[in-house]
Amino acid sequence: MNLVQEIRPHTVIIRIVPGVEAQVLLYDGEGYRPATNGKELRSAVEPLVANLPAGDYTCPVEVSVRAQF
Repeated sequence: MNLVQEIRPHTVIIRIVPGVEAQVLLYDGEGYRPATNGKELRSAVEPLVANLPAGDYTCPVEVSVRAQF
């Protein structure tokens, strides 16, 4: 599965930061907004990113549609 792509406005991403749990964010063209239900989404996100290095990755559709901002 290739999660890396260009991040454009209105893209939902998964951000991996060392020492921090993976976050689901919306890039709105100027900045990032965290998903208000991010804790609920962690169980779906963490297996997808378990072996990826730190960075921003496009969020799979099945998780993106459940994210609330």
